[in-house]
Amino acid sequence: GHSPCNNTSLQYLAITAPPSSFDDWYHLVQALVQHAVNTFGHEEVKKWTFEVWNELWGLNNIQQYMSLYNASALAVKSVSSDFMIGGPATARLQYVSEFVNQVTAMNLPFDFLSTHMYPTDPQCPKNQEWGPNCLPRSVRELKKNLTNNPASANVPLYLTEYSVGCGVGYPQHDTSGAAAFAFRTISELEGVVNLLSWWTFSDVFEEGTPIDQHAE
Repeated sequence: GHSPCNNTSLQYLAITAPPSSFDDWYHLVQALVQHAVNTFGHEEVKKWTFEVWNELWGLNNIQQYMSLYNASALAVKSVSSDFMIGGPATARLQYVSEFVNQVTAMNLPFDFLSTHMYPTDPQCPKNQEWGPNCLPRSVRELKKNLTNNPASANVPLYLTEYSVGCGVGYPQHDTSGAAAFAFRTISELEGVVNLLSWWTFSDVFEEGTPIDQHAE
């Protein structure tokens, strides 16, 4: 009956709205992390990275995101200061520098920075010079800016979503060109990012229409 539950998106019914109470959200995250420790043990969970939210879904701006990050980061660290928390998990490399400034001003912990990018994003010009190179060029420029800021100079940068193109059913996903793009991007971002996460290995996943298992 909670109103955001009546306006979900995607096949898995994602609630793209901030919590109605950040205090309740704090206790929810705290309980989730403690449950992970009880189930898998402290040493295992210490290897994990807790990334807050996804692409500012349902949030109006970076300031609203910071309220969510504040509650999430403090909750994770309340279970153990060893556990790693980060963000802002934005699309198109957006707001990463702004996030650094905000967490620094608020004196909040952040163990890594994360964002997403695809060569089909609007900031990539569709021409021969920029087309194949837009993603690595843009990420290198972001890294340069982060390195110039003492608050983020030594913080790991994770590209937690990237691929040859964004969207379910994108025609280049299953071509040899996609493989070539992956290898090229990995080599060009060596030493620039600490993690690359390909999204996704198949178009069959829960953001799309369910597959008819009985179809011939």
